[in-house]
Amino acid sequence: TGHLWFNKTSGESYVCTNATTNANTWKNTGSGSGDVVPQTGLFAGDSVHIQKINITSTGNAVDWGGDLKVGSDYFSGSGGVSNGTTGRAVFGAASIGGYSNTMHYVTIASPANSVDFGDLSNQGYAGGSADNGTSDRGTFAGGYCAGSCGGGGMVKDIEYVTISSTGNAAGHGNLTHDVSGARGCSNSTNDRAICSGGATDPSNWTQTNVIAYYTISGTSGASDFGDLSSASRPNTASSNGTSNRGLIFHTDQHIDYVTISSTGNATDWGDLANITTKPTASVTNGSGDRVVVNQAQTLEYMTVSSTGSAADYGDGVASSGTACGVSDSFA
Repeated sequence: TGHLWFNKTSGESYVCTNATTNANTWKNTGSGSGDVVPQTGLFAGDSVHIQKINITSTGNAVDWGGDLKVGSDYFSGSGGVSNGTTGRAVFGAASIGGYSNTMHYVTIASPANSVDFGDLSNQGYAGGSADNGTSDRGTFAGGYCAGSCGGGGMVKDIEYVTISSTGNAAGHGNLTHDVSGARGCSNSTNDRAICSGGATDPSNWTQTNVIAYYTISGTSGASDFGDLSSASRPNTASSNGTSNRGLIFHTDQHIDYVTISSTGNATDWGDLANITTKPTASVTNGSGDRVVVNQAQTLEYMTVSSTGSAADYGDGVASSGTACGVSDSFA
């Protein structure tokens, strides 16, 4: 630490404030805006411990150093949103010792146990989450409703939070249909979210191929986008941010992709490599064009703008979270 680096092309200078293998932090010492920092991804939920990866490299995950829980109860089936390089992640739409409307947050760069953020309006479980990155709004859409909204059914509500400010969620409008287990992603500051697949009937959990979209900064609800390649309750979705491609991971190895800024049906992207069933979470470095997928501590990565198949990334941490992913580099 303390070493200086001068970029002879741009004229900018940096000082090294953290010297960790494959994760150095170089702070810009002048008027430039370009700090060079590791792109951190967190996997959380369905286990108390949060695990961390450096998205741009490969290798095994490490224990992040904090837990996602309320008392002794962890967040099961949680969704997560973040404001990207601003560095805060909010988790909600989970079962926490039973259906709960509680949201918690962490600061990605500062390992610590999660802290209360506020409440969603409904005690919805497995809602699709999406955010517009540094524009600071996160959304939770749909879910299986219990408690305050009567219980026993799917809902179409979309709710939003301002990620940098703690407080309760507010109404955004509605999805095009009642659904639980739909999965969301966005094109970040371009401000569009999609919410895809899920189950529509609580009596038999009938799956749907419907994709809806909405403007994250608005409050007018969603419109029809197109269809997935098959009816599915996808376990996760992710994107390359402002580069505008979204990936939807089905419960088998199959991956669909869409161009988020347009509308239309999904197209085949390819397959996961060794994850053969139910990938549970994914993290992205946005316009850096990489997504890392987690399933039972097996990690794989892919270049979003290509098509084909994923490759081995490394291994997760035993007894650590796998339900949702967030990152500090979404743009």
